[in-house]
Amino acid sequence: MDALTCATLLAEPVGELGARFYFDAPTRARAKELGLRSVEYYGLGRAGVMGDVSPAEVESVFAFFSPSAIEAMYTIPSARLAASEAARHYLASADDYAERTFATVSSDVLENVAGACARVAGAVPKGLYRLVDGYVGAAPATSAPARAYRGVIIVRELRGGVHALAAADAGLASADAAYVENPDLFQLHGFVEEDRVDRDGAPARRALVEEETTRAMATYLEVLSASARVDLVEGVRAMAACGGGA
Repeated sequence: MDALTCATLLAEPVGELGARFYFDAPTRARAKELGLRSVEYYGLGRAGVMGDVSPAEVESVFAFFSPSAIEAMYTIPSARLAASEAARHYLASADDYAERTFATVSSDVLENVAGACARVAGAVPKGLYRLVDGYVGAAPATSAPARAYRGVIIVRELRGGVHALAAADAGLASADAAYVENPDLFQLHGFVEEDRVDRDGAPARRALVEEETTRAMATYLEVLSASARVDLVEGVRAMAACGGGA
């Protein structure tokens, strides 16, 4: 399998799979135990892998959220719980999700996914994608399901970072990108109609950004052999076929 085909086949399942634990029932329960709303746990936990960074830094890497959303999910709750501490719990939530969900996937398949994702992450320049750096630098997962899932999350964050840079290069406004992807997402990410910049041209521009994102992802997947790319795609599909794990 060539790298471009691999990037194309991974885009949708990695995007969906890597986000599954965000708001599943046990993750929401852990948020409540910490005195956080689910969206606050998401904001603090996801951003907190970078450390106790400023809201401006979070806004720069959460590229498709409005400033008001960053304030609600990060700035305000960070006064109650440090983001770095929230991240420690958030990684545990991800690992718990993986162990509940992927235990039926063979260990060989899981280790193939974990190993391939680690090689891809190792080829990424440090400092370019801060969420990737944060996940790579976190305390490692200890079980095969959790290692594989951490790898999927890292590749998801990598594509997200690549996509954000491609959108910026193309002049695609964050609000327009969110709206084209899903009007409901547009609202959930804190945008209002007045935030939209290019109502007519945004869909075509976003399609070009997606193509560029996939091409750029393919360059990172070149580090894998053709057979390792096949194993990665098949492994991610096997994981995606598992239930929600709640």
